[in-house]
Amino acid sequence: NLQALGNVGWIATFIYVAGAALRLARFNTQIDVVDKKYFIGLPSPSAAAIVAGFVWATHTYEQSMGLTLLTMVVVALSGVLMVSNVKYYSFKDLDLKGSVPFTALLVMVLVFAVIALEPSLVLFGAFMIYVLSGPVNALIALKKKPVAETKGAPKGYHFTRDGKLKKGDAGADGDGGAKLRSDPLDKQRSKIPPI
Repeated sequence: NLQALGNVGWIATFIYVAGAALRLARFNTQIDVVDKKYFIGLPSPSAAAIVAGFVWATHTYEQSMGLTLLTMVVVALSGVLMVSNVKYYSFKDLDLKGSVPFTALLVMVLVFAVIALEPSLVLFGAFMIYVLSGPVNALIALKKKPVAETKGAPKGYHFTRDGKLKKGDAGADGDGGAKLRSDPLDKQRSKIPPI
């Protein structure tokens, strides 16, 4: 119960509500310019599922300040992730129209059986994995990013590791830099209107 936190609880709730509104507005403006394979920011149905799943999974626990603080973190973090630039897989490229192998049917039956054992925990866990997949993939992509950047630098220049502008191609002068591979979404991102 976030009412126990007073204004702090209201702020966490407002972050979630504002995040959901901004997320839906951004989705409508980006619908034609972003890669259909990914959502930019946590989809609002997934954010709602993580909050509802958390409440469902913990409703039998005794109310304590620790549980209230954890609820506040889940609600506020869901709101922040909705307006973040973290990519989430959209599952829009799955082909479900073709024939389904028999083993896939067995797996689906097994999934339903596992959900039936403890629906609140299994569904909350599944949505938690999805919510965490975005930041984890972003961190992995960040580690793979080249050290020296040429994007944004004037022609014939590049940025060094310490952020200084240097003449010449990245990596040509032994500063450990490397040319960036072109990102196919760069052209699409430039068309996205700011919110």
